[in-house]
Amino acid sequence: MELGLGIHGEGGVRRMKLLPAAETVAVMLNHMTDITSSTHFSLKSGDAVALAVNNLGGTSVLELYVVVKEAIAYLESRGVVVEQVYSGALITSLEMAGVSLTLLHLDDSRRRCLNQETAAPGWPRQSWLSSYSSPQPIPAPASTTYTRLSTETAACLSEGGEKAFRRALLHACRALSQCDQQLNDLDCRSGDGDCGSTIRRGAQAVIEAISSDRLPLDTPSQALIDIGHIAEDTMGGASGGLYSLLLSGAAQALVEDVSPKAWVHALKAGMETLSKYGRAEVGDRTMLDSLDAAYKVLVKLLSDSHADPVEVYQQAVEAAESMARQTAHMQAKAGRASYVSKDQVKEPDPGAYAVSIWLRASYEAVKLGV
Repeated sequence: MELGLGIHGEGGVRRMKLLPAAETVAVMLNHMTDITSSTHFSLKSGDAVALAVNNLGGTSVLELYVVVKEAIAYLESRGVVVEQVYSGALITSLEMAGVSLTLLHLDDSRRRCLNQETAAPGWPRQSWLSSYSSPQPIPAPASTTYTRLSTETAACLSEGGEKAFRRALLHACRALSQCDQQLNDLDCRSGDGDCGSTIRRGAQAVIEAISSDRLPLDTPSQALIDIGHIAEDTMGGASGGLYSLLLSGAAQALVEDVSPKAWVHALKAGMETLSKYGRAEVGDRTMLDSLDAAYKVLVKLLSDSHADPVEVYQQAVEAAESMARQTAHMQAKAGRASYVSKDQVKEPDPGAYAVSIWLRASYEAVKLGV
C-alpha cells in the first residue's frame, strides 16, 4: 500500500506492506503529527478535534467503519478528545481503494460552523458524537427459558437404551467435528465455506453438554429439544436454526414412545417441521434429501414386524450416503446454493453430506452395542 497517494495519482510518501487497520491508522496519524515535519498537525493530550474519515471511492462501508473505530481508539489513546466524527465518500478518486484521514482542532466558532445546515450533497447530514472514552455498559440479557417437558409423563429409555443413545450422540458429534474441513471445502463452491466450522461448533457444544451431564439422555424428547437449543445458540447462521427445527419437530414424536418405530416417526416429524419453516422440499438439494432417503428405508420397520432394526438402519445409512453423492448433480432450489450457477456447483451439498456423516457414525455406535 502507498502512504500519501494523491487523488489524481500523485506519488505518495512511501510504499509499504499491507498492514492491519489499527497499524495502518497509527502509521497515518503518526506521520500527520510528526513534529519533525514542518507541515505536521500539532496535536497534544487534551485537544478537542473533529475527525473525518474519507472513502476514496472503492472502500467498502464495513472497511470504512473499521478505520473509523481504529482512528478514534488511537486518538483517544493519546489523550485527544474526539468530539465529532464524519465518514463517507467526501472526496473520491474514481474507485480508488483507500481512505484519507482529516483532523480539525475545535473551538466554539468551528463547532457552530460544522453544525450548520448545508445543502451540499456529499456532506454527511449528521456527525457522530464520539462516546468512545465513556462507553455505556450493555445490560446482560435476561436468562432464556427453554421449553421443558414433564419428565413424569415423557417416555424414557431403559438403562441400555440410554447408553446406546449417549454412544450414538457422541459418535455422531465426534465424526462431524473431524470432518469440518471436508464440509468447508464442499461449501466453498456454493456457500460461505464455513458449513463444517459451523456444525463443528454445535457438535463440540453437544459433546460438552453430554460430558457435564446436562442432557437428560434417559428422556429423548427433552434431550432433542435441549440439543436443538444448543444448536441454535452455538452454531449460528442458517444451520443452527435448521437443526433446531429438525430436532424440536422430532422430539414431539418421542414424548409417549421411544421404540424403534417411534424414532422413525420422529424423523418424519422433524423433516416436516424443517420443510414447513425452512421452506425447502425434498429434491431441492438440501439436507432434506439425505434425510428423506434414509426415512424411505426406515419405514420398513413400520410395516414389517420381523425386520431387524439394526440391519434396516444400515440400509438407511447407505441410502442417505448415496443420495448425498447424488446431490452433486441436482439443481439447487433452496438455500445459498440456489443463487449460484449450476455450472459452478459440482460437489455434493454439504448439508446433505453432513447428514450422511452423522447417520453413519450413529449406526456404527449402535452396532457396537449389539
